[in-house]
Amino acid sequence: MLRKLLFGFSILIFASSSSAIDANVEGKVTLVGTYGDGSIFVYIDQTIPEVGCSIDRLDADVADVSLEVIKMWLSVAMTAQATGQSVVVRTRGCTAAGFPRLRGDQTTWFFLKSPQ
Repeated sequence: MLRKLLFGFSILIFASSSSAIDANVEGKVTLVGTYGDGSIFVYIDQTIPEVGCSIDRLDADVADVSLEVIKMWLSVAMTAQATGQSVVVRTRGCTAAGFPRLRGDQTTWFFLKSPQ
């Protein structure tokens, strides 16, 4: 009985934690900025539904991602803001400050949406 209860609880935790982080979010960039260490933050006009830190901002930290990749993401964000083109983002987890996080692996992405 206890084993079944623990198994059911484990499935419930996995399902609730993975459902929000597997969503692509499409939106318009409203603000782009950098920190002194090269990390970036980007605000979009949509809430990013990340477990524990759902907000309209995402961060990419040089502790998680190479500076070269951050520069590419900064270019995407600035292009989107300047042209009004939509972006698509998927984050994974939260930063220590409580913002959805872009990581330096294939579980997250940030790109310009093709114009219709």
